[in-house]
Amino acid sequence: LWFWPIDNTKGEGDASLLSLRDQISATTLAQEYVKQEVALPYLHLYDKLMAVHRDEDRPLLTVQEVDAIARTCGLPTLADTTACLKFLHMYSMLLYYDSIEGMDRYVILSPQWAVNLMTRVIRNFELHRDVRDKDALSVGVELWEDLVEHGILHRKVLDVLWNDVNAAMVEPFLALMVRYGLCIPHTLASASGRGGGVLVGHGGASSDAVRAAPPVITTPQRFLVPA
Repeated sequence: LWFWPIDNTKGEGDASLLSLRDQISATTLAQEYVKQEVALPYLHLYDKLMAVHRDEDRPLLTVQEVDAIARTCGLPTLADTTACLKFLHMYSMLLYYDSIEGMDRYVILSPQWAVNLMTRVIRNFELHRDVRDKDALSVGVELWEDLVEHGILHRKVLDVLWNDVNAAMVEPFLALMVRYGLCIPHTLASASGRGGGVLVGHGGASSDAVRAAPPVITTPQRFLVPA
């Protein structure tokens, strides 16, 4: 095992476990966020957004949609809504990137959805298969091999792997990946000799290259991902 399991139901007579439990509780209660006062409209909006995510299976909403819901929660202006979204983002309750052009129009209700989207192109292709891989292969064997063997992701392949993503969301999401060093615009000749592109979380990219890369995606596009 990679952890030491503890049966808490049998710990009432163990002084060490009782001390550990008390320490964990004390440490948790001492955290600033536990004592953070939250406006009731914020909590009301969060509950409604999570209900939309759960009941309608919608991991992503536009800010306009969220703002409309916020009106029913006691938030009278768009400024109040964005302030609420920034607060919820700060505590990772949802994701709202108002400083990234394009992403400021969306609210990600499920952080796991964002992770899953990224891992369609950043993954070990031998261990982790995707239902879209066959269709991506049909785009072109050389293009698919570029991705799997060299970590070069062509836009045609990306469009297949992200075929359920709203077209208006693609460029902003790529800009998000640029911001966090997962996607690096690159215009030099690629390793396969088939043109320039964008580095995406490439293991061989230097940290200086990551910092220097501007969050701008140009077309035609190619990307590099861990191979």
